[in-house]
Amino acid sequence: MCEYDYQGWHANPYIGREFHGVWGDFDVKINIDKKYTLAASGVLQNADKIGRGYADVKRAKSHKGKIEWHFKAENVHDFMWGADKDYVVDSKVFHDGTKVYFAYIPGPKTTDNWKLLPDILDNALEYINANYGKYPYPVYSFIQGGDGGMEYPMATLITGERNIGSLVGVSVHEWMHSWYQMILGTNESLYSWMDEGFTSWASAATMNHLRARQLIPGDFVPNPHIRSVEGFVRFANTGNDQPLSIHSDHFKTNRAYGVAAYTKGAVCLSQLQYIMGKDVFESALLRYFETWKFKHPNPNDFFRIMELESGLELDWFKEYFVYTRDMADYAVGEVTEQDGKTRIDLMKLEQMPMPLDVTVTFEDGATKLFHIPITLMRGEKKFAKQSVEVLKDWAWTHPIYTMEVDKAVKGVQIDASNMMMDRNRENNVWKK
Repeated sequence: MCEYDYQGWHANPYIGREFHGVWGDFDVKINIDKKYTLAASGVLQNADKIGRGYADVKRAKSHKGKIEWHFKAENVHDFMWGADKDYVVDSKVFHDGTKVYFAYIPGPKTTDNWKLLPDILDNALEYINANYGKYPYPVYSFIQGGDGGMEYPMATLITGERNIGSLVGVSVHEWMHSWYQMILGTNESLYSWMDEGFTSWASAATMNHLRARQLIPGDFVPNPHIRSVEGFVRFANTGNDQPLSIHSDHFKTNRAYGVAAYTKGAVCLSQLQYIMGKDVFESALLRYFETWKFKHPNPNDFFRIMELESGLELDWFKEYFVYTRDMADYAVGEVTEQDGKTRIDLMKLEQMPMPLDVTVTFEDGATKLFHIPITLMRGEKKFAKQSVEVLKDWAWTHPIYTMEVDKAVKGVQIDASNMMMDRNRENNVWKK
């Protein structure tokens, strides 16, 4: 369906990338050979006529060898269904009452891992509901099919012959699209990063949670988003990146589109967490969901929620991050000692301004964290538990900022968290 919004009609031809979904109610009846088993978006309406739900379709009454499957899916962008003569369909009622179906073709490369999915994804949903908003639909279906993973409302198609880590990974990512696109209905064609990028960010955190619970292979890491930051910086340093403001169909290369939509979109959230502070950012992300669910938020709407929750001005970040290719690059310059005091010069080498976290190591082995806001923020990051000294704002037009400490220093490091999108991290560290 063609969407109409404040910009007018969006009659974009589909070329294999993104959508702009319109919510509607689907009432679907599918008449098909009774040898087939179906799985689909929505709630099966005639399970009693088909048999004991999915489990007994071959006992169903049929007309000329066919059987009617009746589904209803309300308040969704689209309807998807899959059918196969060999499908086995398992189901589980998750902790919040959501009924989840798993339709797959049994075999040595599928059955064992698909049998593990329900308990793992129930745990994943508990984490997702708590951190990104409550899943609002009554059902969801994971259906073997397609050529990788493709999200739809209340269902997804995924290739089935995967190891357990890969199977859980694609399942979590595609289900996460229920939040970032199916519920928060951004115009993907214009803002694919608000869909794929936010989904990638939340998926990485969810997978890290599952590793922490030892439900999937791999080690828990303190911050699962650093790889996205590093990957984006590497690609940006090739000079082949393009601004997020480009229409999804109009990137010069598929690689540039992929990095913008998936990687830089995820980096957007990690940078906001770095700027705002973890606790404030997480509450803002939930506020974004509750404010804009079943609406069509654009970048202005998203950043406004971030501002309201944090009390910071963030239009500067939006203007640089979305509409330009500018990067941050900060460096430790001269460090000079005199009369037991140390003067530290910090340098801004590129266009994009960012607040700085600076860790200073003193000669006696003690360390101290300093935070330098920028004037554009009209405020400062909220630190939850760390002891930090907030210094005067950096006037972002000035290339050099000088800070002074009352002790001899043996080390200075900008952004010890490695979270800031800094083009060259080698100049972030000074050692005596």
